[in-house]
Amino acid sequence: MTGLARSLHVRLTLVFLAILLVLGASVLWLARTNASERSLEVTQRLNEPVARYMVETVDFADAEGLRGEALAELAPHVMTINPSVRVYLLDADGRAVAQDSTLNTIASPRVDLDPVRRFLRPGARYPLLGDDPAGGPPRPFSAWPVEREGRTVGYVYAVLAGASDESFLEALDASDATRELVALLGGALLFAALAGSAVFFTMTRRLRELTRRVERDPDAAPPGAHRTGGRRAPARDEIDELAHAYGAMTARLRAQYERLAASDADRRALVASVSHDLRTPLTTLAGYLETLELGEGRLGSDERRRCLEIAHRHARVLRARVDELFELSRLSADGARARSERFSLRELAHDCLQDFAPLAAERGVRLSVDTPGASPEDGFAIDADIALVQRLVENLVGNALRHVGADGRVAIGLSRGAGRRLRLRVTDDGPGMAPAVAARAFDPCYSGDADARGRGGLGLAIVARIVALHDGRIDLDTREGVGTRFTIELPGPPVRDPRPAGAGARAGRAGRVGYA
Repeated sequence: MTGLARSLHVRLTLVFLAILLVLGASVLWLARTNASERSLEVTQRLNEPVARYMVETVDFADAEGLRGEALAELAPHVMTINPSVRVYLLDADGRAVAQDSTLNTIASPRVDLDPVRRFLRPGARYPLLGDDPAGGPPRPFSAWPVEREGRTVGYVYAVLAGASDESFLEALDASDATRELVALLGGALLFAALAGSAVFFTMTRRLRELTRRVERDPDAAPPGAHRTGGRRAPARDEIDELAHAYGAMTARLRAQYERLAASDADRRALVASVSHDLRTPLTTLAGYLETLELGEGRLGSDERRRCLEIAHRHARVLRARVDELFELSRLSADGARARSERFSLRELAHDCLQDFAPLAAERGVRLSVDTPGASPEDGFAIDADIALVQRLVENLVGNALRHVGADGRVAIGLSRGAGRRLRLRVTDDGPGMAPAVAARAFDPCYSGDADARGRGGLGLAIVARIVALHDGRIDLDTREGVGTRFTIELPGPPVRDPRPAGAGARAGRAGRVGYA
């Protein structure tokens, strides 16, 4: 029973029934009040000429004043015609100076004349209620002035029978019309209650279905939350809106759960990948240090120097991997921003190649900056974070040098793309990448073959994040045995930029990374 009382359908029905009961009682009260008002109006309109008839029939005033005995002569005849009439003679101030001989007392010797004056005006609206000298509530009346020599010296005041003061139950018992009205109204209320209950039951059916479906399968789309042609179906009412809102909330929560699961999986994969990258230099470093410790006094200077060089080399590798990890973490943070500064991309490319020139010369690799179709004065100006862009170019060039053989070539190409965008290409003629490696070259969690093309620690993942911070795009085109080309598009400077060189700019939105 408690569960039934908590049902929305039952509660709506009870509230609707209470409203109907209040409405029915109000209708009955208004009907009875209106009937009473109508009865008073009819009584007063029918008996309007009573007082005038009396004044025109008998002379109620003489030279000495009002004649009370005239009322005693005429009142019995009037009461014979209408026994419910009580007749009084009032003076000009409204005091009762004579009454019907059948009345013993006067409870209110003075009558308010304002209703009387309104009664005597043309076009008076009925019912008009006045004081009853015999006491009791105000009642309808008939009045007419008594004049002497053109001056009003008094009034004949006839109090008519008012509305019955019986209770509602007494009226119900005595009147067939009242009983019929109550029966008709009760039937109408009963029909409205049943119809309203059926309507509420039908309207809440979809809510019950939605509740059952959610309890049975929380991940399922609610009824009515379907889509048509990729668009949400039009809602018929608030229940459909609720179903759509629930479906959208479920989809958002599911997407968030999936993102959290993917993030957790990426975190685990990144930990595994970093552990894989760090294990080899750590193991080698620990092994050579242990060799030096155990061979103290027995190793020759050349052998000890060789162990120290190898340990030092692996320590540098270890430090580079840790630095990359911290750098990727910093660039992937929610608050990471690229600081905008105007600089020449052409000069930056030449400076980067100048830094790699000794290593390239040692390996016999040719370095070049190509700007096909550009004038020598074109510096390829760009508004970007110069430190991040330099890191980007260094990672790509260093990655290419690690895999290009002797007499190979690494080139940086600069050109202009659509919409004032700048295009930067880093091309080499190395062995290229296998398709499986190229597909995940920018994935920081990918721990493929350490010797595979494109897997030089976290360098390419850092490149992809730098491009994203600048609202750019990076594409990879590689073929095994032919070479590799990285193409990066970055937004060029605006047509008119009032900012001075080096001024900060807002951070770029997340960029796109594509593969060719």
